Amino acid sequence: MSFRVSRRRFFCRETFHPCSIKYTENILSFVAGDELEHRNAADNGTGLIAFNRRTGETGFASNEFLVTSREYIKCKESWYLGQTPREVVDEYLTENYNIHGSFLVRTSKNNPGNYVLQIKTYDFIKMKFYFSRLLIERDQNGYSLDSESCSTLKDLIETLKTKGFQLKNQTASMRPTNPCLILRSQMPGSMVMHPWQVHENDIEMGAFVRCEFPTLVFHGRFRGVVDAMVEVIGPIGRRPLKAGLNQLLAEEYKHSFLWSINHPNIMQMLGMSYNLDTKVYHLILEGACLGPLDSLLREQGRAVFNFHLFLSVARDILHALAYLQSKNYIHGNIRAHSIFINEMKQAKLCHLKLDLESPTYEKVDQNFSGEIFWSAIEVVDRNQVSHASDLWSFGVLLWEMLTFGEIPFHGMSKETMIHSVIEENYLPPCQTGFFEVPVKVLNYVYFQMIVALWNVDPKKRPSARHLLTRLQKAEKMLACPNGGDHYLSESTSGTGDSGHSHSLDTDNLSGGEGSTDSDSESSSSSESSGDQVVEEYV
Repeated sequence: MSFRVSRRRFFCRETFHPCSIKYTENILSFVAGDELEHRNAADNGTGLIAFNRRTGETGFASNEFLVTSREYIKCKESWYLGQTPREVVDEYLTENYNIHGSFLVRTSKNNPGNYVLQIKTYDFIKMKFYFSRLLIERDQNGYSLDSESCSTLKDLIETLKTKGFQLKNQTASMRPTNPCLILRSQMPGSMVMHPWQVHENDIEMGAFVRCEFPTLVFHGRFRGVVDAMVEVIGPIGRRPLKAGLNQLLAEEYKHSFLWSINHPNIMQMLGMSYNLDTKVYHLILEGACLGPLDSLLREQGRAVFNFHLFLSVARDILHALAYLQSKNYIHGNIRAHSIFINEMKQAKLCHLKLDLESPTYEKVDQNFSGEIFWSAIEVVDRNQVSHASDLWSFGVLLWEMLTFGEIPFHGMSKETMIHSVIEENYLPPCQTGFFEVPVKVLNYVYFQMIVALWNVDPKKRPSARHLLTRLQKAEKMLACPNGGDHYLSESTSGTGDSGHSHSLDTDNLSGGEGSTDSDSESSSSSESSGDQVVEEYV
């Protein structure tokens, strides 16, 4: 049997001459890492007579400094955690935040003499996963793991690190898109964290904003100097630890992509924090002292929210949507509840729900969108989302702002809403009594923007760029002394219908999502036909 000198006993490569034992003849000199061959045991049982393969010397070596070759890997490698429980190893893997994959090895509790390799993998589309694999010793001279086998545990780990490892998990929902892993042997305490990971002590909690179970939202400060909004999610861990960790990982990835988004009208993420003891998860966003738009509309109304702010918020959100579309992101939750207003009265879009690149149309889960009253008809009917479904929700947002926080389609069931919109062409009516502006301006916004966005055909909804053009026209109409007659026919008379629904064919109200502003003739024609529609219904 061969032995190695333990590195855990001392911290420098020096020659040791044990002097605390009675046996003093032929004491063997060795340094950390030397391999010693066992020749025979010493008389007093405190050590053994061994041959140093490095120096060629034979002598006495104290048991205090020796471990077997099999045990040597335990005290040498940083990825070995000994008899640490599985739950603790899971938490260590949670702390490292290494998206490229990492692993730790522990002693098997249920299979003495074997080791368990716990691997953290990352699927860039879905979420993070943990896998445990038992390292089986074969005939005392080798280890196997699925199809991989090596003579020593160290060789097996090196094989996994250099060649990758094909996971053979049979659960379809747990299978990564690319099962080849990149393994890194680093101690949890030294693993590099993501730049968005911050310490809980960096967060100062302030006034309570609202509750969205299980999330609480607070005003706060970040690192003592930056105003912030803090979302407290949790506690995650009332269920078994494994389920709690999976939920944590889902929350982390759901928000981690926000770090790469940089736009003045999208709420910037300042960091994330997770407390392993309390299982509480913090998401730190930039501050917005005026709070959420829906509260602003319902609680302060005309005192703060005028028509100029209406146009400004609409413009900000359109810029945010155009940016998300350029990145091929779908928001999926456009409504006043998802918009915050800062001290400069600048709108900030938050609560992004679909955080992955999507094709033009994507089937989603039933719970993808928020309230059905803000969801596009194709989302409610067929669970089908696209950039055009975000534009429908933007139309609902405009109507919500025009009515100071009223809810469209309120009181309808899902089936009634689908039937009313598709079969009866029902649309929430235009409201004119909330803003002190010419009715013609409100009607222009309603028919040229809101009604056009509520087209049941997603392809016929105007694009964000067309909507910005129409918004600019509404601003010019508002600035015109005669209330917009320069843009509308003098023969038309504006009458706001505040009590009746509109039933009309919206096909001709669209600028078309597929059209582009680069074609000036097409854009001009679209806007011209839109003005004729306003003349007809004003």
